[in-house]
Amino acid sequence: MRITHSKVAVEDVDKPNCEDWNADHVIEDLKESSGWQLVEEKEVPAESTTTTFTSLNGDLDGKYKLEYELDIVSGGLERFLKMQPNNDTVAGYRNTAHTFSYSGGSPGHTSLIAKGGHVFLLGSTWGDANTKIEGEAIIRAVSGKRRKMEVKVSQSYDDNNFGEDNVLTYWLDTASNITSLVILISGGTFSGNIKLYKWND
Repeated sequence: MRITHSKVAVEDVDKPNCEDWNADHVIEDLKESSGWQLVEEKEVPAESTTTTFTSLNGDLDGKYKLEYELDIVSGGLERFLKMQPNNDTVAGYRNTAHTFSYSGGSPGHTSLIAKGGHVFLLGSTWGDANTKIEGEAIIRAVSGKRRKMEVKVSQSYDDNNFGEDNVLTYWLDTASNITSLVILISGGTFSGNIKLYKWND
């Protein structure tokens, strides 16, 4: 932080008094506030199958956050929305998910390993139905360690069928710097809003 006074004393002449100090100065914050900083916001058009955030530097940024509100058109089959750092399909992923659900007036919960396959899972449809999802994903981006992603995402088919997934995923590539995040659907299409943030210390 820097405080600048427009009235400055010259030797012993015209020294600023208390009123000058209180009323005639400018305070500047020389450092950006810490917290989440928006990198990019995407409006994904209807009938999309993929969208990509590019020009990233995971080693520099440290961690990312995705916030998303999307409509998934299933095409009559269960679909999974996933993310691939650097569009990687080789190194592999590991996930475990716990689902809380409400269906036809009855609550329930299930735990699954490899929901949707071993992918960086962002969400899924409610069975084979067209589904609205709202979620938040935190991605640990620095190389040299396992990259973890924690997701909380809700799915809504109608007023009587909805649920929430809590997903923990690891990307098995520990060496590559994250330079892009590719979001894609396992069949069907998706549309809506996605925001990407980076952490600013």
